[in-house]
Amino acid sequence: MKKNMLFGSTLSHSLSPEIHKYIYNIIGYESTYELAEFKENELQKYIEKLSKFDINANVTIPYKEKVLPYLDFLDEKAQRIGSVNTIKSENGKLFGYNTDYYGLSETLKHYNISGKSFLVLGYGGAAKTVIQYLIDNNAERVFVATRKKKLHKKLIDNEQTKLYENTQAKSYENTQIKECNINEKIEFISYSDIDNISGFGIINTTPIGMHPNIRNCPVSPYVFKNFKLALDLIYMPIRTSFLICAENAGLTVINGLKMLVYQAIKAIEIWTGIEMTISQKNDIFAHFDSKFSVISKIKGDSDLTKDPIFIIGLPGSGKTTLGKSLSKKLDFNFIDLDDYIESKTNMKISEIFLLGESEFRKIEKLSLQEASMEKNTVISTGGGVVVTPENRELLSKKSNVIYIDRSCEDILSDVNLQDRPLLKDNPNRIYEIYKERKDYYSSLCNYKIVNDGSINDLVENALKVLGSKEEDY
Repeated sequence: MKKNMLFGSTLSHSLSPEIHKYIYNIIGYESTYELAEFKENELQKYIEKLSKFDINANVTIPYKEKVLPYLDFLDEKAQRIGSVNTIKSENGKLFGYNTDYYGLSETLKHYNISGKSFLVLGYGGAAKTVIQYLIDNNAERVFVATRKKKLHKKLIDNEQTKLYENTQAKSYENTQIKECNINEKIEFISYSDIDNISGFGIINTTPIGMHPNIRNCPVSPYVFKNFKLALDLIYMPIRTSFLICAENAGLTVINGLKMLVYQAIKAIEIWTGIEMTISQKNDIFAHFDSKFSVISKIKGDSDLTKDPIFIIGLPGSGKTTLGKSLSKKLDFNFIDLDDYIESKTNMKISEIFLLGESEFRKIEKLSLQEASMEKNTVISTGGGVVVTPENRELLSKKSNVIYIDRSCEDILSDVNLQDRPLLKDNPNRIYEIYKERKDYYSSLCNYKIVNDGSINDLVENALKVLGSKEEDY
C-alpha cells in the first residue's frame, strides 16, 4: 500500500487526512495519509524518508519554501512562485509542485481579477502563490503588507535571478523560467500603512485567526470598508474573525476550504496519474462544504461562548467515544465526567463506589455543576447522572443534550463491564437500569441518536442533529 504524508509544524487541527481518505475511496486509490509534525531541524530527515521509501508528501506552514533545496525537480508553477506544497517521490527522485495555485484558481475563478487592486496580508509561501495568481490574471496592483517591508522589498529584486540560479544548479526539469515582470506591480507596505490602501479584494495569508487564537484578526475592522471582497486562506475555523468582520462591513467573504479541497484533488491526481472528472471534483467539494458548514453553524460565530454539549445514555452506549470524536471535529474541549471525578478526588470510580453509591452521586453532582460552566466543551456524562434530581434540573435547562440510544444486547456483546461498578458482578442488570432511566434520558435530551453502526456514523448523525436542530435522527 502506498504511503503519503503531510509535512508541517502544527497539524493537530488539519482537515487534510479526512479529505484525502475520502477522495482515495472515491477513486479506488489504496494509500495511507499520515501527519508528520516536526521541527525545522528534522526537515532533512523527513525529506530523506520520502526518496528512500517512495513516499509522497504535502507541505504546509512553515516548510513550503524550506523544502526547495532538497528537491530534484520543480514544475513550472513551483519555479515561478518559489513555493512547493506537493512532493512526488519516484525512482528515488523528488518532484516539487504547487497545487495551491490550482486550488486558488478554483476559489477565485468566478471573480474578475483584471485591472483591479488587491491587498495581500503576509509574505510567506502561501502569499507568493496568491501574488503570482493575481499577476497572472492581470491585477493592476498588488499591495503586500509585511512586518519586514524593507527586507522583502530588497529581496524581490533578486528573487527571480536567485531562483534561476538554483534551478540551474539543481538541474530542474524546466530550466527556462518565464519572465513575470512582477516588480512593477507589487508594492510592499507596512501594516501601519494599511488604512490608506483601497481596492477590490483583501486576502489574508497569515496564520492569524487559526486555533488556538481564533478571536484574533490581522487588521482593524475599519480596513474592510475600503474593499469589496475578503478571502481568508484559513479553513479552520470556517468563519474566522477576519471574515466575520468583513461580512459585517458588507463584503463578499470566502474561506480557504475550497482552496484546500482542490489543492488536495490536484495533488492526488499528480501522485496517481488519475484525472478526476469535473463532476467528481464538484461532488467532493460539495461534500466537505456541506459538512463543515454544519460544523460552523453548530459552533456559531463567537466560537468562544458556546454552551457545552452534553452526552447522556446507558453505560457502554458510546458516550466517551462520541464525545472525543465530536470535540475534535468541533475543535472543542472534551470532559469525560468520570475522568474529571477521578482527577478531582484522586480516586478510581470503583473506589468511590466502595464508600456507597450515594457518596458517588454527591461528588458527581458537584462535578457536573462545575463542568457545565465551561464553554466550547463536549461533556460525556456517566450513565447514572440522570438519577439525581439536581442533575436532571440542570440538564433540562440546557439546549444541547444528546441521548445515545443503544440496545442492551449490543452493550453486553462488545463492552467490557469490569470497570463499571453497577454491572461488573451482574451484567444483565443493564436491562433493569435501562427500564429505570430510559424515560429520564428521553425527556432530558434535545436530540436522540441511535448507536447501531460505526463511530463515523455516530459522529455524522450527531453533527446532523446539532446542525439541523432536529429532535430525533
